Amino acid sequence: MDIWSDESVQGRIADSVPVFVLTSRRTFSAGEAFAYQLQMLKRATIVGEVTGGGARPSRPRRLDDHFAINVPYARMINPVSGTDWEGVGVQPDVRVSEGDALDTARRLAAARLAQRR
Repeated sequence: MDIWSDESVQGRIADSVPVFVLTSRRTFSAGEAFAYQLQMLKRATIVGEVTGGGARPSRPRRLDDHFAINVPYARMINPVSGTDWEGVGVQPDVRVSEGDALDTARRLAAARLAQRR
């Protein structure tokens, strides 16, 4: 299964705008995919904690009237890294506690903006 950006999305990509994505150990699945893809494209700085490590989408499969299991049906392999974050989580570029992530990202953003002046 391939996932691509929709070609019909309008507007410019502002590559010059610094992007920061905050993560914690509770960031999981689609949140991790968002952070990982931007990190691999070198489009964002990931700030915070290592994420939960859920890169395999799954679907429930009923075993009987009372039980079901979730079975993975895909892998989210990034074409840049050739891998995913399953079991290891997304590794932040700047590792800080969840509680310090927002302030750290603000300081980093201010410093990058100051370098432009």
